[in-house]
Amino acid sequence: MNHLLKAINLKGIFLFLTLIITVVTIQSEVLKLHLKYGFGDMDWVFLLRYKSLGDRPFSIASITKEWRESGVYTYQTYYVGIQENLFGLDFEKYHRTTQFFKILATISLFPLILMLTGRKLVAFLTT
Repeated sequence: MNHLLKAINLKGIFLFLTLIITVVTIQSEVLKLHLKYGFGDMDWVFLLRYKSLGDRPFSIASITKEWRESGVYTYQTYYVGIQENLFGLDFEKYHRTTQFFKILATISLFPLILMLTGRKLVAFLTT
């Protein structure tokens, strides 16, 4: 934790802002074409699975049923279902939300690696 506190200075803030700009730019460029795609075949499968859970998809019985049938992919069923509840079938919003979470996951590595190593350059390059 001390490594993280030491890094919070102007140089550290500048490095982190540079990291955010770099990650957002690269992710946006790499995923630009992906935003044009519609739903994949598995997206439809997960949406159908979510709809099959009925009116109470978040009940213990529904979650247990889905876990027994999908195992580690249960989260994907709920992720697609929640997206559909929020945005309907607007695939661009679905992909933008996924892109946002990818960017957030990438950026969140920086503080973790900084805490583990205590080296800003290592944390920057790892992210």
